[in-house]
Amino acid sequence: MKRLAHIYPVILSLFFIGWISIPLIYESFTKSKDAIISKMENRMLARRPLLNLTNLDSYPAAYEKFYNDHFFGRYELIHLNTLLAGYYLFNRSPVPREVAFGSNGWLYTTNKEREVYDGRYNLPDDYVEAMAAELNERAIAYRKLGITFYVTVVPMKCEIYPEFLPTYYTHSLKPTFTDRVMAVLKKDSLFHLIGLKDALLDAKKTGEVYYRTDNHWNGLGAWYAYSVIINRIRLDFPAIKPLDRADFTFSDYRYAAGNLATLAGLQHFIKELIFLPHPLHARAQETSKFGYRPPPLFGYPAEYEVVRSIPDNSLPRIVVIRDSFFAPLIRLLSENFSRSVYIFDAWKYGPNYDIVLNEKPDIVLLEIFEPNLQNILSSYAR
Repeated sequence: MKRLAHIYPVILSLFFIGWISIPLIYESFTKSKDAIISKMENRMLARRPLLNLTNLDSYPAAYEKFYNDHFFGRYELIHLNTLLAGYYLFNRSPVPREVAFGSNGWLYTTNKEREVYDGRYNLPDDYVEAMAAELNERAIAYRKLGITFYVTVVPMKCEIYPEFLPTYYTHSLKPTFTDRVMAVLKKDSLFHLIGLKDALLDAKKTGEVYYRTDNHWNGLGAWYAYSVIINRIRLDFPAIKPLDRADFTFSDYRYAAGNLATLAGLQHFIKELIFLPHPLHARAQETSKFGYRPPPLFGYPAEYEVVRSIPDNSLPRIVVIRDSFFAPLIRLLSENFSRSVYIFDAWKYGPNYDIVLNEKPDIVLLEIFEPNLQNILSSYAR
């Protein structure tokens, strides 16, 4: 009996040591450090920082960010916490730094989107002026090639559906970073700024235009965005005949969880109708890609270049520099151009001059998701 009394603490100690060693073993014998993108979260994961003995100040915070994205059992623990505490007991997000639970089943992205919304994220005037200067330079360069330049900014879901936000969300009383940028960009006559927010606020009276479990607009929202964009372009290119509501249908209906539900580990509990707009009598066909090389480490290389064409030389040609929000608009917009090239450049929103020079389009359209506006400074800095 005394021998057993001594064995139990040993067994318990060994079990405890083994349990806490699992993350270390996993870290040592897996390639988690090579993962660069989370398909479940639709975002780039933090990379392992390089240890620089001459500059250690930033290393702990950078490594913590990396470890938080890669530790052993992360998704399983998020899922378990969501099931027990977040979903069934307290209706509380298990990942509050990434997803917020609103009312009526609406989920919202936190982090950057919330910071823009409540005014915590803002940049000095010289940054805003630099962004305007960058787009102005692009407009001049495109115009020398005979290209008309358009810019459109996709509003955040919280700006279109603030009524379902958690009660602890507050909108900035001062102009947000987006407000300040848009106010400056509107003054530039060298490119055409296409606003979508007012149209989507009006459109939501006819039906939901964003997904409840995803931060993207749904098929209906994509249709309204297409209408605003193409009708603005048509003012300069009257040969374009925009599609109307009778020219397309919503298809690919399926019940699935959006990216926010998946990120919160709710993909097995809540789903919603996913649908996309499709032209009824599509003329544009997917065409062989030229073969432009995507940026290094881009997680969606197959989506970097999408090409569609119509054998009609009376229609203009377009290059669209986009992100994931533009995906449901591709089939619609392609019906209005003889050649449509869509470039998803890893959220860099760069000028892509090499592609533009090769394609020789009549139009370049830059589409930017609101929280990513400052990303255009990356090319300006270079």
